[in-house]
Amino acid sequence: MNLFCNLSQTVLELSSAMLAAAREGDFETVRGMEVKRRQLLEKLFVRLPEGEDGAQSLRQVIEQIQTLDNALMKLIRQERDQAAQQLQQLKKHNQASRAYQAMDV
Repeated sequence: MNLFCNLSQTVLELSSAMLAAAREGDFETVRGMEVKRRQLLEKLFVRLPEGEDGAQSLRQVIEQIQTLDNALMKLIRQERDQAAQQLQQLKKHNQASRAYQAMDV
């Protein structure tokens, strides 16, 4: 149970750090941490404590991860939408520039 507790605490801390990095706009760091977190989660599921206490502990960890991930996904969607808007504006700007250059010839 002790190794499970240590791993679950590390996973939760990493999940919180991912959310903090996303809030700062550092999505490259988020991606790197996600790889590490996935590895830790695999180890966590191998170290599951037995019985009802183990199931309850796992349920609590999963619920906490889901809460953090929901907030993280919201930030990722916002960043994606903002990038899509910027790309759309860039395309419009390029179209206008090409039209102007065609008239200037």
